[in-house]
Amino acid sequence: MAKCFGGLGSKPRKKCSSSSSFRPLLCNCNLDGSVFSPLKGPARSIRDAPPAHYVLKILSFSALTKEYNSSVFEAGGYKWKLCIYPKGNKHEKGENHISIYLVMADSNSLALGWEVKASFRFSLFNQIHCNYLTAKVHGRHFNEIKKEWGFARFISLGSFRKYSNGYLVNDQCVFGVEVFDIIHDRHTWRGECLSLKKEFIRDSRYTWKITRFSQLGTDQCSSPETLIVEDYIWRISIFREGNGSAKGNNISLYLNLINHKVLPTGCKLNVSCYLRVVDQIHGMHQSHSGSEWFDDSKSSWGFKRFMPLIEFNNPEKGFLVNDTCIVEAKIAIIGKTNAFS
Repeated sequence: MAKCFGGLGSKPRKKCSSSSSFRPLLCNCNLDGSVFSPLKGPARSIRDAPPAHYVLKILSFSALTKEYNSSVFEAGGYKWKLCIYPKGNKHEKGENHISIYLVMADSNSLALGWEVKASFRFSLFNQIHCNYLTAKVHGRHFNEIKKEWGFARFISLGSFRKYSNGYLVNDQCVFGVEVFDIIHDRHTWRGECLSLKKEFIRDSRYTWKITRFSQLGTDQCSSPETLIVEDYIWRISIFREGNGSAKGNNISLYLNLINHKVLPTGCKLNVSCYLRVVDQIHGMHQSHSGSEWFDDSKSSWGFKRFMPLIEFNNPEKGFLVNDTCIVEAKIAIIGKTNAFS
């Protein structure tokens, strides 16, 4: 005969039945007696058998103030976690309720294109009647985009805390979950995950002082030193007489990602870029800025017509002084995408 969890309350317990049969609730009502829609709320049942795969016993529920993820357990050859929001998942309008979720754990070990279809059942132990309130979920698809399923409003905090309901006794409670009807599938779609930085980002700076500028070749010339930003290597390059259609009329200036081939296929970097030619006399610098996406095939950002040669070569402008010019660059990585399938 199954035993109740001992010591959880001060009232006498009835003996647990050895039957594992379900006893469905016969009315569409919440645990506090209010009516709920079957389309919105979980279909609940009462049963005597404990959950088959994992039990989470909480000894001081009032001290649990934020989301809690259980240790990893295995079911059907996959690893899972049970996640509890003791005050409700506000992002899914679960305020004033217990929110509960089944989470696919360690998904990085799964093959590309993984998808798992599973049904599962959450349970909440009734410490007075020695049975379990359960809510079953049928056939949910877990994949790279959706790794967790459950209920934002599993049970209202009012019903949960009411002593006569038996779910919270002496500040202790027991949740559980079991996973079944697990089917491994493989999808054919592909996608990408975009991550953008919202906080202030300090840029990295590099100054290239070019002496004997007139002795540079007319083809592309690159800075002798590099700038490393988050393991990515950058160089400045200049065409002193212009590049392509700007040749003979402008200087052309670029930022180049040197090790762009290390980016995996489908990975892109969103970069805030800034280039400036310094006015060494008046401080009236010539600059351009913008943002660009770099990937394994896109490795440079800049301008063919960065500034007219007639302006750059004018000694009164201060851009070329004693055959020396100064170029500055600023770089900040503000976003990234990673491909998945």
